[in-house]
Amino acid sequence: MGRRLNISTPTVIQTMLPPLSDNFSIEASDTIEQWYYANDSTYKPDRSTYPLLLTPKITAIDTNTGTSYTPSWLVVNWYFWNTQDNTDYSSSDTLWPGPHWTPIPYSPVQITGAVYEYPSQNNPTRSLTVKKNVPPASTEASETGQPICCVAKYIDPRDSAVTVTVKGTVTLVTNQDSTTERYTVNLLAPTKTLFNPLTDSSTYTFQVQVLDENNEDVTDEHYIVWSALVYGVGRISSDEVAVNLLECYKQATQQTGKGQGTDTITIDAMYVEHIDLIVYIRATTSASSDVLPFKARCSLLWDFPRIDATTICDNGRAVNDDERPMKFENIINHHSGVLTDAQKREHFLFNYKARVPEVQGNIVSFTDKDMGWGQSIEVSSEELRQHTTYSTPVHAECYMLGPWDTVTEDGVAVTDDSKTVFDRL
Repeated sequence: MGRRLNISTPTVIQTMLPPLSDNFSIEASDTIEQWYYANDSTYKPDRSTYPLLLTPKITAIDTNTGTSYTPSWLVVNWYFWNTQDNTDYSSSDTLWPGPHWTPIPYSPVQITGAVYEYPSQNNPTRSLTVKKNVPPASTEASETGQPICCVAKYIDPRDSAVTVTVKGTVTLVTNQDSTTERYTVNLLAPTKTLFNPLTDSSTYTFQVQVLDENNEDVTDEHYIVWSALVYGVGRISSDEVAVNLLECYKQATQQTGKGQGTDTITIDAMYVEHIDLIVYIRATTSASSDVLPFKARCSLLWDFPRIDATTICDNGRAVNDDERPMKFENIINHHSGVLTDAQKREHFLFNYKARVPEVQGNIVSFTDKDMGWGQSIEVSSEELRQHTTYSTPVHAECYMLGPWDTVTEDGVAVTDDSKTVFDRL
């Protein structure tokens, strides 16, 4: 080999990354809809007392790898719609969305009387605080309420030199009611109900009560609207959905004359991991009458139990030159007692692993060898016999199955004999 004289100047190969598929939204801390009562000139909720917090949310997916990211914000600007503002802000604000959008300035110091506050410090979520009551359309606001716009830049998590601009809008609206009648909506249930799938019945009944200002029960005078937000593995809470569209409602047997539109519904917790029930009332018993600004809320969610698992071998704990099958299974202890084989099959999956040595020179290290899945497994004793140590620990990773969910293929529900197929994943 000759003598090295120098190193060549490298040529740089650039990886062409596809644009991220992003989902940008503005999350509100409370309803974006207000009610104005003309008789006493009050708002519900009153933003001067209960400000609304608007927070930009971003998720992004690399369509090539399927990797999901939550990018960091580089800059976030907020604007409100003002038809009287004809100023061109483009020279000083490169994110300005266009005519009639008035920038909401950074407010590191709280401004007395400000209706929008967007502090540039101590605001890691880049949230906008709204203290403005939006006048109803019949008085001075536009027919579309008060639009708010957020324009932001985020940093591509795969390459910090790349930024992406996103934009979203939300409209704050106010409905007007000439009456001053107020109602109290009571859900006759705990704020949070916990379901233990090992010990509890999965059927839960929820009932609501409506009281007027005189504390009289007027439940039967209103159509009850049950909606829900659903959370869990693989689910992201988004818009509310009518509860009667959910499997946890469909799979439950509703009481005669009860269900959506009435004061009582039944939920089967085996079909939902976490549900927030939200109850509204309509002005009359008609399903098309106005929704009134009174509601109640409660939650039903799984309480994943604490367990104590022990892996045992039915064929003893010693191996030698004589090859033989070794069968492993698990004993699961719960505060209610030892789980039966039927309970384990119904609620658990087990991934068995053996801790085996790896020798490199004089150094011995250990790694976990996957031995397979099942309620029990059977392996040859030769797989467990060692030559560098005297023991091979075998354990199982215990996975509790979640609620029943619809099996889909390419986004379409799988059916068998015209019936939807469910599985616990």
